[in-house]
Amino acid sequence: NFKIFVQDTGVSPQSDDAMTLVKTGGGDASFTLGNTGGFVDLGTYEYVLKSDGNSNWNLTNDVKPNPDPNPNPKPDPKPDPKPDPKPDPTPDPTPTPVPEKRITPSTAAVLNMAATLPLVFDAELNSIRERLNIMK
Repeated sequence: NFKIFVQDTGVSPQSDDAMTLVKTGGGDASFTLGNTGGFVDLGTYEYVLKSDGNSNWNLTNDVKPNPDPNPNPKPDPKPDPKPDPKPDPTPDPTPTPVPEKRITPSTAAVLNMAATLPLVFDAELNSIRERLNIMK
């Protein structure tokens, strides 16, 4: 088990794609992000470290947890060999999965500041209406 620490440089990544941090030649080594909370603030989104299942460990802004490798209840190891109706081996997921992205606190602050202007304008306008006695 290895911890990797990633420092924010203040520059947003060029794309939202996953960024490979570790490439291994196989083996059972596992890696975690050592940063506080298990994520790093990089630009607009917070990124977590995930394995792609092919010996690569990537920083990704998809914060959905990886599925549990030990499902409960355990699947039947010898299912009925002739299911009816015949299943489609490559079904498209429905609904299409959408990655969950978590914005950074600085992005949330900018969005909140953008939303305050109409609220302040409305409050000031109501104050003027009251002083002019045109409120009903």
